[in-house]
Amino acid sequence: MASPGSEADATPAHPAAPSSPAPSAGAAVKAALREVETLLDAGQLDEASQRVERALAAHPDTVGLLVLAARIAATTGNLDRAVQILGSVAALAPDRLATHAELAKLYRRAGRLDASDAALRQVLAREPDRASALRGLEQNAALRRRAEDRRRLSHAGDGSDHAAPGMPATAAMPPASSAAFAPPQIAELREGPAPTASAPAARPPTAQPPPEAAELERRAGQARSAGDLEGAVALLRQAADLVPERLPLWRDLAAGLRALGRLDEADEALRRILAVDPARVSAHVGLAENARRRGDGRAAAAHFAAAVAHHPGDAALRRRLVAALRHAGDATASAAAIAMADDFPDDIEAQVAAAAAARADGRPEIVTEYLTRALALDPSGAAAVGVSDALSRAGRKRDALALLSRAAAADPGPDVLERLAAAHEEAGDIDAACAAYERAIAAAPGRVAAWIALAGIARRTASAARARQILRQARAVADDTSPIEVAEFDLLRQIGLDNEAGQSLDALRDRMPADASLRSRQATFDLDHGRFDAVAAAVAAMPVQTARERLAATMAAGRLAEARWQLPEALDAFNQAIALDPANAPAHSAAARVLVGLLRPLEARRHLSEAKQLSREGQLARGRSLNPSQSLVGQLMSECWSNRAAMQLGSAAIAADRLDAFLTLVTEEPDYTPGAIAFLVFLRRKGLLRVRAPRQDVPAMPRRILQFWDTDALADDVVELMASWRAENPGWDHVRHTDRTARAFLESLPDPRIRRAYRAARKPAQKADLLRLALLFHEGGVYADADDRCTAPLEPHLAGRTLVVAQEGRGSIGNNFIAAVPGHPLIGAALELAVTAMLRGDADTIWLSTGPGLLTRTMAVDLAASETSRDALGRDVVVLERFELRRFCSPNCKVAYKTTTRHWSKEEFGQAV
Repeated sequence: MASPGSEADATPAHPAAPSSPAPSAGAAVKAALREVETLLDAGQLDEASQRVERALAAHPDTVGLLVLAARIAATTGNLDRAVQILGSVAALAPDRLATHAELAKLYRRAGRLDASDAALRQVLAREPDRASALRGLEQNAALRRRAEDRRRLSHAGDGSDHAAPGMPATAAMPPASSAAFAPPQIAELREGPAPTASAPAARPPTAQPPPEAAELERRAGQARSAGDLEGAVALLRQAADLVPERLPLWRDLAAGLRALGRLDEADEALRRILAVDPARVSAHVGLAENARRRGDGRAAAAHFAAAVAHHPGDAALRRRLVAALRHAGDATASAAAIAMADDFPDDIEAQVAAAAAARADGRPEIVTEYLTRALALDPSGAAAVGVSDALSRAGRKRDALALLSRAAAADPGPDVLERLAAAHEEAGDIDAACAAYERAIAAAPGRVAAWIALAGIARRTASAARARQILRQARAVADDTSPIEVAEFDLLRQIGLDNEAGQSLDALRDRMPADASLRSRQATFDLDHGRFDAVAAAVAAMPVQTARERLAATMAAGRLAEARWQLPEALDAFNQAIALDPANAPAHSAAARVLVGLLRPLEARRHLSEAKQLSREGQLARGRSLNPSQSLVGQLMSECWSNRAAMQLGSAAIAADRLDAFLTLVTEEPDYTPGAIAFLVFLRRKGLLRVRAPRQDVPAMPRRILQFWDTDALADDVVELMASWRAENPGWDHVRHTDRTARAFLESLPDPRIRRAYRAARKPAQKADLLRLALLFHEGGVYADADDRCTAPLEPHLAGRTLVVAQEGRGSIGNNFIAAVPGHPLIGAALELAVTAMLRGDADTIWLSTGPGLLTRTMAVDLAASETSRDALGRDVVVLERFELRRFCSPNCKVAYKTTTRHWSKEEFGQAV
């Protein structure tokens, strides 16, 4: 196999860590900005407002924080406050044209079209050709004309003007198409003219609280700061009872109740607000968030529609309504998105949403129209990222790359640079990707995403050592080191350093016990190491309040059942997950995997096809086929129905769940790999593969470790993995064969057919399969694949055994690690079958013809034919579970060569298995 070359040649230069990575006020502001953005994305407006106010108290006159504060005020309907804050921003940064553009939009929402025009002219004074400002003036003129037309129609009908007193008619009327998308029960909320944010129908002034209530409110704030939410909620309720007209009390009470999971009580508090102020956006959004947490997408959409009815000119609210309708599977979502784009022609996000809706509806010409509109708005920054993503999803990857390149040249912010780097990476231009990631790091060294992506490239193209070096650099400058530490844990797991990974995870969990991603990683880590009771306890404790939480808990239960070889129970769980979210590709993949194990290929194919289509973009981006059979599970699925008589026998054996039925299956159909797997899963479930105390009168296994790499040159990460076998087993012989030494060894054997079979092998993996069997049969010892890491001495696990192998997750017998005494009959039988397959020119996948599939069939036939062989299970012949193998060997480590066609499954299926 070709060596990746030296580290300096393999990876473009990466930035060194700054010499003075001390934390700064700028870092604190960036951290606050990210936290507020996260809260806003989650719909937690009250929490976001409190966080930005705290940050502004510490860092006043910070433009980024003020802009976020204005955004929150606008979203909650407090337009006067938003305008006031943006006025401060304009004074601090008079050349920031975005401030004037945002002011123009706020004035438009409030119906103050003259003020909106004035703000737009401020933009045009500096950039006379600014297309969005010119369109804004046109839109204001159109709104005036529309208002005048409606006023005339109103007078013609009843002689009266329906605009609210003191408010322009434009503000009182929703956009022309805004009612067209509302579902029936939502439309009822929108009858008649709706009050707007600038002049709600009946908003009384907020009363000043009496001293007793003020004291309760102060104590509630202290309790909240101390982490005593229950105490804070109790105090707020007392204060609200004293001053029921004080709306901030009900707002804070609702936020506290939501945080405690008491959603019904939170709803009641929010409705108290709406009874006084029906146009209060934050209350409608809070009700929507509570409905979303319950998993009731339809109700969430209805609450967003109620907010939109009061604030029809709020583009951000309309976007959230469209997202809620789509999440609820509402048929009106696409029409809503397109109507929004037409109502807000200068809103880039609206155009992107309309393009996505048209794409989902299979209307490519409409997709092009709205993406063209979005591009005409000259997107930059986050908007450029959004448009580029939409272009990529529409298959216009070159256009997306060109847009990002222009945006990065005009305004090289880290968001654009990171997305540009990812686009280069998707296009296969690794050098350009690394250069863009390095520019992103130079622009914002404290951000971690570019560092982590750069480390990922290094692992895939150079070595894990280079990746670890980059992550260490990132640690020195990161604003928040937690994501870096998580990436380090993931890397340690990928390269088989489980002891270090476990220590890293323990430290992370101690610091962030409530982090959901760490809980998930802990469960996977525990599954890999056989700590099933710990996983079961974690699954039982998982929250199930929302649909997403129920889905996560159900998937975790399915994976646990599968790890325990309880396939029907696992299938039930995965089917439940699909019922909760029919568009969940991992659930469909998991169901297909289990169905193949149950010999139900038709159902498996349906789920595999669905999984492929649901992840279509990702599959195609990685060069993978959408054909369901083009994966290892897909190949086994095809094998299931390749022999219908065998499949019927196997199904009957699984239903009977008796040894005699499986013995009949394997004896009558010895070449049927799915049946052999089902037999070995049966033996595992019945405890017949359990490891027992060894006998003392068996021949000693040679203290020899055998490995293969077809070329003399070794990749750096392979050198490290192979060295682990010598390091953990001093005194053992370590023999690495190349293609040249393998041929010399095979020439020394008396059977010339083995040499001919080796020469006939198409791939290095087939040569390795033949060589390992020949070496083990004629010399004995331990064979380990080049991507396996030894983590503990072998002797305690091999003493007193004649054959040690491991069972893979699908139930087959792996051939990555095999330990055998010379002349073992099972190894001899497997060698004979492999030689015959190669000389016969079998066209099966390598896995089936010479790899684990062959070894699985050989062992199943031997166990079915001989009661003596079955009696030896667990003593002379040991079949380890995956977690038992991991006690001394970390299999299938992620090394650079596995991303190339040098790895057998990459060429056969377009992906590494």
